[in-house]
Amino acid sequence: MARAIVALGLMCLLCLSTAQQAGLHNPEVHPPITFATCTRVGGCTSVETTLTMDAQWRWLHDARQNQYSNCIHGVPPKWDRSICRDARKCAASCALEGLDTNAYKNTYGVSTVPGGIRLKFKNGESVGSRLYMMEDADTYKVFKLLNREFTFDVDVSTLECGLNGAVYFVEMQADGGMGSGNNAAGARYGTGYCDAQCPHDLKFISGEANLHDWQETNTGPQGHYGSCCAEMDIWEANFAATAFTTHACDSAGPLRCEGNTTMNTCGDTPEDCKCCGQEECPCCGRYKGVCDKDGCDYNSFRLGDEHFYGKGPNFAVDTSKPVTVVTQFLTSDGTDTGDLVEIRRLYVQDGKVIKNSQIANLEGFKGDSITDEMCVAQKKAFDNIDDFTKKGGLKAMGRSLRRGMVLVLSLWDDELTNMHWLDSATPLDQPVRYPLTKPGVRRGPCSTGSGKPHELRTMHPDAQVTYSSIKVGDIDSTYGKASENPSTSKPDTTGRPSVMTNPECCTAANNPSNPCDSCYVGAAMATGWCVEKEGHCTGNCGGTWCPNGITRFFDESSGARDGLHELRGHRSQLPFVAGLAMLVLPGLLLAALLRVSWPRNRPVDSRHLMVYDNLQQTDSVAWRMRL
Repeated sequence: MARAIVALGLMCLLCLSTAQQAGLHNPEVHPPITFATCTRVGGCTSVETTLTMDAQWRWLHDARQNQYSNCIHGVPPKWDRSICRDARKCAASCALEGLDTNAYKNTYGVSTVPGGIRLKFKNGESVGSRLYMMEDADTYKVFKLLNREFTFDVDVSTLECGLNGAVYFVEMQADGGMGSGNNAAGARYGTGYCDAQCPHDLKFISGEANLHDWQETNTGPQGHYGSCCAEMDIWEANFAATAFTTHACDSAGPLRCEGNTTMNTCGDTPEDCKCCGQEECPCCGRYKGVCDKDGCDYNSFRLGDEHFYGKGPNFAVDTSKPVTVVTQFLTSDGTDTGDLVEIRRLYVQDGKVIKNSQIANLEGFKGDSITDEMCVAQKKAFDNIDDFTKKGGLKAMGRSLRRGMVLVLSLWDDELTNMHWLDSATPLDQPVRYPLTKPGVRRGPCSTGSGKPHELRTMHPDAQVTYSSIKVGDIDSTYGKASENPSTSKPDTTGRPSVMTNPECCTAANNPSNPCDSCYVGAAMATGWCVEKEGHCTGNCGGTWCPNGITRFFDESSGARDGLHELRGHRSQLPFVAGLAMLVLPGLLLAALLRVSWPRNRPVDSRHLMVYDNLQQTDSVAWRMRL
């Protein structure tokens, strides 16, 4: 997707820009935010960290002592050639100033809330914002999300059609490119941005100014070079529509790309090219670049459920109220080093766990998550070019998640498409091939006349988004009771089934007639909302209540090892056996139970491994889907 927020920052009268030297005029005071790490055994541990504003929004000026002329100024904005004689010298001649608490709040609309941050859409001449989470004062926090889940609370109740409150990860360098070329500012000042759209509006890339071919376009100033890297869009949303999307790249980490070359590593397409998406389109470079710009998205509205997400009580996820968003990254072998095979989504609102909407308009395919199979089926059904598979699919996205990615929190509008790719309909210039009635064309309920930035900035300047309670941890550890109360049970390291003495909930089993004694390991829930009471388990969670615990189902046959990539792969937990006087008898009983329950080279039907559901939809959603 286009990161138009970069261009928006240019509108600031301070002449915001990405710079490479650290200014001495204003100190940098990073706003605080709470972050938690969670495990299923120990619960969640919170720490206070900070955020920093992207360099694109900051004051850029002459770095010489007592010189404060803007390095870029005028209408349209141009580089001051008295300061910037060439690309490398410009990076050494321009300084990027810090922001204090007052500047964050009053100039850019960034303010703290309990456990989180609020971003206001328009403050004076400043539009939107983009911030990164910090590990320390000079380093971005790097997240490695394979075999993990990422959770946060969000309030998009005031975000109109055309606005986008986005939470995503990009494969930036942890130090912001500090030391590259003449970059002496680094992550502290928000340098080093890249994403899968390979943006050209960055003023500095790899420690050099983007001077060459700097010109004004329909969406703002652009330079010759772009900056590409993999991008995982966790959340792009307003109150009308939402999507989560993978964008893998052939390159590892940031790549300074060029568009108007034979290689076209940026994947650039001329503004007047109208045939992109067709089999034959000589002018379209979109699919020649290193990154999957289209990506593979999960948008409930686009995938056929128009009543799942929206503002008001008639929707399963009601955007008039805050909601907890949980995204899970499942691997082929249930470890941190396995291949990414599935991305799952669930929501928590008003104390209820809400399963993601079911796909309703891909003929011959059912599901509720992103998998390679789902993405291929979507591209085919929607008549879209499949660059997702060409760029390596989920496995390629997983390689970036394994290397580590930086968290981005932002709010923006879209000069290029009015955000129609998220909440309205696109493409609109090929009505014969893509009529509004064709599956996949409509992305949300917003009209095709909505989303114009100049109208949004005039009519809705006070729109805002709040992000809070950001967590990362083991699968099913960041929400519900699991995130609040540490577990006292100990992990099993034997790879054998275990017996639990506490109640559990089983949502899928090898033997449906006796689920408590044959529950798949990934479907056995020992903590969380589903095990708070029997009604939760058998109602919304659609499981079987096991008051004496669950015997996990494993299979050591080759078929099971091949199929277990769809399981969550977390080790089960053994109860602590107390009292030496009773050690022998319990040991014999446990051995006998294991002998009965342990499967012996039984072939596993992979369909069971693929379709089990941890959580069921609320009654209202199930009722609507039957219509």
